Order: sequence, then C-alpha cells, then structure tokens
Amino acid sequence: WYGKPQSIACGFQPWLLGLAIVSMNSALIAKTFRIWRVFRSPFTVKVISNVELIVLWIILVAPVLLILFLWTLVSTPTAKLEEHDGLEHLVCGPGGFTDSIVAGYVWFFLLVGYQGLVMLFGIILTFAIRNVPSKFNEGKLIAIS
Repeated sequence: WYGKPQSIACGFQPWLLGLAIVSMNSALIAKTFRIWRVFRSPFTVKVISNVELIVLWIILVAPVLLILFLWTLVSTPTAKLEEHDGLEHLVCGPGGFTDSIVAGYVWFFLLVGYQGLVMLFGIILTFAIRNVPSKFNEGKLIAIS
C-alpha cells in the first residue's frame, strides 16, 4: 500500500482480485466452448449465439459473486492497527462477524479453489480442441492466463 489502508479499500481487495481473474478466464473459456461445439461435429451446421456465450459467462462468474458476497457479509476485511518492531501499522485484516484470520483463509481458499475448477474446465476444453486450426484455437491464451 501507498499510504494508510482504509476499511473500504481493504473490503474491495477480494472483489478486485476475484472478479478480474474469473471474468477474464470465463470469457476465454466461453469462446473456447463455442469453438468446441462448432468443431465437435464438423458436418452439421451449428449456430451458437452471443447470448449463449454470455449465459455461460454468467454461469461461470455467478459462484464467485456468491462467494465474494458471503465473504464480505461474514468476514469483511478491514483496516486494523498492529504493532511490529515497536512501530504501529495499519494493515488489512479480518473483520465482520467472525473477526478471525482462519475465516479469511477459508473464504480465500474457497475463492481460489473455485477459480482452479474454472481453469481445470478450461484446460479440459483446450485439450478437446487441440487439433482445431490455430486460427480458431485460443488454447495459448488460456495457458497464459
């Protein structure tokens, strides 16, 4: 942090981290899902609308929104004054109903675990479309993300 952390800024940290990562990965996975459906049976015409992709994106992002909402409701990260080496520092720590560092870790690992499942789904889709022409394949972008 530059300057002193505020409780509002501490509360936004999980939201910014969680939504940014899962939004990007979900958009790439939705596009990869479209390619998989089109090339799965090349002799039939498939029409996959953008609305279907947006619905898939919402389905992948909704659990993160629920986790973040519950995390904020139950164990909101807040700015706390702590002493280290004789100096007082404002740091982001757990708050809310639980006020426990363990609860913060539980919510964090739930968030990271779900994001890991989304990435595993992306890896499986990428493996399924590995033989698609590189002009359509976005497996490298998923691997980078």
